[in-house]
Amino acid sequence: MELEPLAGVDLMRRRGATRTLFIYFTSLQLDWDQNSLPWRFDFVNTAIKYNQNAIFVRDRSNLWYQYGLPHVAQNVVGLAKIIKDETRSFDRIVCIGPSMGGYAALLFGHLLEADLAFGISPQIRIGRTYSQELSDPRFEAWYAPLESGSPTPQFFALDQVLPVEGYVRYHVIVGSDAWVDHQHANLISSRPDFKLIQAENCGHNDVGAWCLNHNLFFDID
Repeated sequence: MELEPLAGVDLMRRRGATRTLFIYFTSLQLDWDQNSLPWRFDFVNTAIKYNQNAIFVRDRSNLWYQYGLPHVAQNVVGLAKIIKDETRSFDRIVCIGPSMGGYAALLFGHLLEADLAFGISPQIRIGRTYSQELSDPRFEAWYAPLESGSPTPQFFALDQVLPVEGYVRYHVIVGSDAWVDHQHANLISSRPDFKLIQAENCGHNDVGAWCLNHNLFFDID
C-alpha cells in the first residue's frame, strides 16, 4: 500500500527514502467520487516516482482548509498543529499545491515554518470581498459556504498573513495566459523571499502539468 492514514481519510502519508518531507495540498475538486477514497490526492504518482516521504491533505468541502478536516481538526491552526507533529524528524519541509491547494501550501508553509512553499496558480486572497476587488469571480459559488460558518478571516488575505521577511521561501508558478493569477501573485511579489515563475502558454489549470514536464521541484532532497 502506497498511502496509509495519518488521521482519517483526508490526511494520508507515504513512507519513502527522502530526508525532505513533502506536504501536498489538493486543489478544489468538482467531482469527488466516494468510491475513489482514499486515493484521490494531487501528486501521489510524483511522490511514488521519487520515493518521497510525503503527507497528502485534501479538503473535500472545497473551503480552502478554513474548517480543518472532518474528525481531524476544526480549523487551520488545529490542522497545522497535527501536521507539525509529523515534521520533526525531517531535515527539510516543502509544501506544494495547485489553486486552492496552492493557497494552502503558502499558508501552511508559513504556519509549519517550512523551508519552501510552492504555490501553483494559487489564490492569495479568498472570499467575496476580495474576489470583487480583484475582479476574480471564478470561485463565487464556494464563497457563501466559506463565509457562513466561523472561519478565521485573517487567513483570507495571505499578503497580510505571510511575514515580509521570514524563514520560508515562497515560489509561485502562474500561467502566462492566466492574468487573474498574476494579479494574485503580484500581491506578494515585492517580498525578498518571493520568486515568480511563469509557465509559458499555460492557463490556470495547465500549470501543474507544466511543472511536472519541467521537473521543476519534485526531485528536491
